[in-house]
Amino acid sequence: HPILSTLPARRQEEEIVRARDRITAETGSRPTLFAYPNGAATDFTDETVNIVRDAGFLAACTTRRVVNRVGCDPFRLGRIGVGSEPCMVLAARLAGLFDEHVRAVLSRCELGVRSRLMRGASAH
Repeated sequence: HPILSTLPARRQEEEIVRARDRITAETGSRPTLFAYPNGAATDFTDETVNIVRDAGFLAACTTRRVVNRVGCDPFRLGRIGVGSEPCMVLAARLAGLFDEHVRAVLSRCELGVRSRLMRGASAH
């Protein structure tokens, strides 16, 4: 998919509607959610958001790493990645508590544990 912000409005509309119609034809169900190609803040514009809304979508996802709050714009939803981190870290992210400060503290703790493990392994 092309990066929508690089296209004129008419071409954006063609891309969005064509993708919607193809998904509808292949699945028998019209999609209600949209994901902006690449999804960064510079990859779509206010005009893109309006085109997505006018195409009948109910919401759209970006790749911004933010927690969605009540009242946020449903056409600029962020995402929270789920990786191999402990459940408590995911819970903190979902609660909106996982900011750079928390990440730095956890990283220092992890380094300390690794360091202790390495010292213990070399003592044997």
